[in-house]
Amino acid sequence: MKKDRKSNIELLRIVSMFMIVFSHVTWEGRFSYPKSNIPHNTIIQFPWLFGQIGVIVFTLISAYFLSKKKEVNVKSISKLAKITWFWSILALMVAITMGGEWVIKFEDNH
Repeated sequence: MKKDRKSNIELLRIVSMFMIVFSHVTWEGRFSYPKSNIPHNTIIQFPWLFGQIGVIVFTLISAYFLSKKKEVNVKSISKLAKITWFWSILALMVAITMGGEWVIKFEDNH
């Protein structure tokens, strides 16, 4: 049986992923947020807003596709859990090996 592809929704999901990644660059970046420079803060924090919208859109699209399924595939859930566990342990080992900072320090710009 041929599946009916919804290219427009898939494109919207890809765009929302890019919006989320772009917002992470803003959120995790080492930008300064002086309280007196409102235009600077607006420009830097604007992409973060798109990321929040991207998360909502991505969640709604994923829920839409999942609601169309008739049954739960336990094998695929188990496979996903194993992959997630593997990459989590690998990322932890890399972080420990590189000796990175465990706490993000934010400057207080009062």
